[in-house]
Amino acid sequence: MKIDVTFYSPFIPYYVTFPSCQKKQSILSYDTLTVEQSFSEVSFMDLLATQHCIEIEQQIKWTEKVTVETVYEMKLYDECITVKQERFPLTSIFDISYRKKPHSQDMGFLYLHTANGVRTFYIKEEPTSLLSAYQQLKLDRPELR
Repeated sequence: MKIDVTFYSPFIPYYVTFPSCQKKQSILSYDTLTVEQSFSEVSFMDLLATQHCIEIEQQIKWTEKVTVETVYEMKLYDECITVKQERFPLTSIFDISYRKKPHSQDMGFLYLHTANGVRTFYIKEEPTSLLSAYQQLKLDRPELR
């Protein structure tokens, strides 16, 4: 399979995300990007669920301390979970759990139990769609149990 992408803006860099949970690749203006892969190597994955996560950063300004919250998405595909630039294959994930007070605007925690340890993410909304989609995947695919 061959994918050709051409851009015509002289000043704006573009980013292209390819299937299979690959990282973004920067494309400069007037460039042509060609990716050649056999059709068996490319798996077009379906997005099953997303969860908004929050990154908290504290900055010290001249006269004050400011807390900045940045929202990003955790995405569940049929083969992996992606968070920012990280990719977790579903075969390396043991479980997903969370702790949050129901019906509250307080911060909660989403735990991703992987073969490399437990990853913790801050959340403000309950991850019901992510958890139900993940549990359904585990039921449908015996290699994930």
